[in-house]
Amino acid sequence: YHPSTAGKAIIVIYGRDSYLDYVYKDIPPVGLLDDWIAPFPNIPNTMSYATATRIPVQSGTTVSLGTIKLTPKPATPAGQYGAIKGRVTEALSGKAMSASVSAYRSEGSGDWYLKKTVETASDGTYRLEGSASAPLTGEIRVVFRPHVSGAPNRCYADADSEWSGRSLFIAPYTTVCGVDQPIPVAGRLTGDVIAVETKSPVYDASVNAYFWNASIADWDSNTADDTDKSGRFTLPSFYGMPANTYRVGVFDRSGAYPEMYFGQATSLSKGTDVVLAAGGYVDGLDVYMSNHSAVAGRVVNDFGAALPDVLVETHRLESDGSWKRVGSDYTDSVGRYSVICPGAGTYTTRYVDQAGTSVTDDDLMFFLGGSVDTAGATRLAVKTSRAVAVPPVTMTPSDAARASRVWGTDRYATAIAASYEAFPAGETTTVVLATGGNFPDALSASGLAGAVNGPLLLTRTDSLYRGLLPEFDRLGVEKVYLLGGTAAISSAQEVLIRALGYEVERIAGADRYATSAAVAREVDELIGVDAQTPVFVTQGDAYPDALAVAPAACAGQGLVLLVAPTGTPASVAKTVTALGLETGYAVGGSSVLPSSSFAGLIKAGLDIERI
Repeated sequence: YHPSTAGKAIIVIYGRDSYLDYVYKDIPPVGLLDDWIAPFPNIPNTMSYATATRIPVQSGTTVSLGTIKLTPKPATPAGQYGAIKGRVTEALSGKAMSASVSAYRSEGSGDWYLKKTVETASDGTYRLEGSASAPLTGEIRVVFRPHVSGAPNRCYADADSEWSGRSLFIAPYTTVCGVDQPIPVAGRLTGDVIAVETKSPVYDASVNAYFWNASIADWDSNTADDTDKSGRFTLPSFYGMPANTYRVGVFDRSGAYPEMYFGQATSLSKGTDVVLAAGGYVDGLDVYMSNHSAVAGRVVNDFGAALPDVLVETHRLESDGSWKRVGSDYTDSVGRYSVICPGAGTYTTRYVDQAGTSVTDDDLMFFLGGSVDTAGATRLAVKTSRAVAVPPVTMTPSDAARASRVWGTDRYATAIAASYEAFPAGETTTVVLATGGNFPDALSASGLAGAVNGPLLLTRTDSLYRGLLPEFDRLGVEKVYLLGGTAAISSAQEVLIRALGYEVERIAGADRYATSAAVAREVDELIGVDAQTPVFVTQGDAYPDALAVAPAACAGQGLVLLVAPTGTPASVAKTVTALGLETGYAVGGSSVLPSSSFAGLIKAGLDIERI
C-alpha cells in the first residue's frame, strides 16, 4: 500500500494451473505497534471473500502473514476428459506424415464443435487430450489435415469430413488408442519390377521418373524410389508430382540385369510415355528385367482380379510362314506368367483356361488379341536378351465349377475375403476376432463362429487391422467376440472397438487350453450343448490337426478342445464334466496325440474315437 493508505485488506492468491486459489483467514490482530511485525502462522484457508479475515493496515506498518502454504490442485486422472492416440501415415509408402489433427464433439444440436487440435510428432504419432473446458468424451470425430501437397483432408476412418466420418464414443477416464489414418497423396506413379526368369520381385532396384525439360531440350530426372521386397515402387516416395508426361527407368543395383525402361525399352529415348493428370494416380507400370528373350504379362478376370492357373503358350513364326509352339507357363497366384523364348523373332501367345479338369472340351482358349487362330493373333516382336511386356489379358472363366482362389494380400485380408465369400451383407451381426499372430485361439474359435453363424476374422496383437472396419459395415456387425487375453489382442484394441459403438465380449483363459474351455462354455450359453454335441480333441502345441477339423466344428456347431502333450489340462476336463459332454473325437495319430493327452477327458465322461 502507498504510505498514505490505511484501512482493512484481505490477501487473495490465485493458484493458476497448479494450485488452488487462496483467500487468507486469520484472527483479528491485537496490539499492533508501528514497528512490530506480527506473524500469523498455520491459519487454514477460507476460500471465500465473505469469511476472510480483514487485516487492519496502518500507514508505516508492515503486517507479516508468515509462510503461506498453497494446496496443489488434485492431479487429473489420465483420460478423465477423454484422450485419443494414433498415427498418420502416407497410404502407399507407409511413411510418417506431418499433419494437424483435430477432435470435433457432437453436443446434441446436430453440429460438430472443434475441441482440440494438435500437430503430429516426427514419427507421425499424435495425442489429443481432453480438458474440463474442452472434453473429448461423448461422440467424437477426428479430422486429419496433412501438411503435404496433394494430400486431402481425411476424417477417421477414410471419410471426407467430420460430417461423414466414423464416430468414437468415448467414456470418461478412457484413452482410445489406434485411431490411425493413412492418407493418399495425389500425383503418383506406381508399379512392380519383376525378374522374368523366376517371376520374383527385384529388390532394391533404383526407379526414376523423367520429364521433358524444354529449357534443356532433354529428359530431366524428377524423382526416384527404391523397390521394396515385393518389387513395388512408388514415385515419388512421399510428396505428389505435378501433372506432366513422364518416362520411368529402372536400374538394378545388383548388376544382374541391364537397365530397363517402362515399355521394355533399353534407353530413355525409346521409353513409353506415361501421362499423369493433375492429382492423378497411375498404377501398373510394371517393368520386366531379363537377360533372355521372353514374353511376360498378367491374366485377370472380368473384375480385374488375378486369374491363376491359366496355361500360357508362346508360338513363334517360322521361316516357312507356319507357327510353332515353343514354350509355356502357368499363371501364378497374382496372375503373372513369363515364358523364355528360344531367341529373337516374331511371336504370339495363346491363353488356355483348363477349368481345373483334364477334359479339353470345356477349355476356353484364344490367341493374343482375341483371335481363335494364329492368323488373326496380335504379333509380338521379341528382341535378343529382352522381355516383351504384354498388357493384362482378360479372361472369363469357362466353367462355374472352376476352382476359385480366395485370397488377400496377407492373412488378415485373406480372412476378410473368406468372410466376403461366405456371408452376404446383412446376414450376420456377430463376428469372432482372434489374433493372427498365433494359432491356438483361432482354432478354438471355430465352434463359436458356428454358434453365432458369423465369420472368424483376424487382427494384429497391438493394433486393429484397418480392413476390418469396412467388413464390419458390410456385414452389419453389432457384437464382436475377442478370443484370448490382452497378450493376444491388446486392451487398446478392445477400447477402440467399444468406442466405435460395437458390443464387445472377451473370452479368455489363463492359457490356450483354458481359453478353449471358456469358448466351449460360451457356446453352451449361446445355443446349448448336450451329450451328442461333437467334441474335437486336438493337440494345443501345433495347428495342423485342429485346422483340419475346424470346418467340421463350425458347420456341426461342435467344440474344439485343446490338450497338452503331457496330459489333460484340469480346466478342459472340468468343462467336459460341467457341460455333460460325451461324444468326442481325438484328431491325429498317437505320435502327435498320445492317449495320455486325453485320458483325463475319458475319466471326465467323454467317449473318444480317434480320427
